[in-house]
Amino acid sequence: MSDKNDQHKNTFTGDLGKYQILETEDGSKTLHSEAFNEACHSLSGAVEETLYNYVEGCEILEKLIKNDLTCLEVGFGLGTGYKTTVEYLAQIKPTNKLTFISTELDAKLVEYATIENKIEKDLPYPDFSSMELRREPVEHYIAEKESHKLIILIGDARQTVLKAYESNLVAGVGAIYQDPFSPKKNPALWTVEWFELLAKVSSEDVTLSTYSSSNSIRKSLIQAGWKVFNRIGFGTKRTATKARLIGESDEEVLLQLGRSPVKALEDSDIK
Repeated sequence: MSDKNDQHKNTFTGDLGKYQILETEDGSKTLHSEAFNEACHSLSGAVEETLYNYVEGCEILEKLIKNDLTCLEVGFGLGTGYKTTVEYLAQIKPTNKLTFISTELDAKLVEYATIENKIEKDLPYPDFSSMELRREPVEHYIAEKESHKLIILIGDARQTVLKAYESNLVAGVGAIYQDPFSPKKNPALWTVEWFELLAKVSSEDVTLSTYSSSNSIRKSLIQAGWKVFNRIGFGTKRTATKARLIGESDEEVLLQLGRSPVKALEDSDIK
């Protein structure tokens, strides 16, 4: 890892304040947000975490081999989610269409990330340099290549995802990278109401994967209609969570939640 002096120099200022770029243990970069006082990825490895928690956790390859796939990433950050996904898929070359939709609150962060985290132009998927900014039905960047599509929704995800859904810009989501800042730092993207919205924009066979295994968050998912499954965590985390809209929750998870006194997180709980 880089020493603290090098890391301190590697900063920039976005709409939400200052960001510090950090090198993680696999050599890939993540960012630390001053506004949320938290890093976007595990310092054990940003790319490795993305592959494990989201590409593998959401069964991206298996889904894309069978059908076209719409993937929704909650939290664009440095663009690691999209970049890691398409670089992985490019090695296997599934022929079905990928629509990758991401959300980002800080527009300046998107501008910075798409310059610093380039996508190779010889990949069959859209690169960041080809994105166009559009204002309707909600502010978003869009790029298309070989029938694949990249969309980045700009603004509060609670509002942009709903508006995009109402305008059919987001629909039939088959995979969700639930990767916002933690429930303590960004609770609005972990509530029952948020998970209800995610269920609304999704197809029946959707898979949601997240690094969090909080009992409160799992109860929020279940209250919103999701079935919850346990998964081994990445790096220093013991467990993680996978969720679906069909099937039955893991019995062991339900027993654990039944013993827990914490309640589901709802919008009314956020100050």
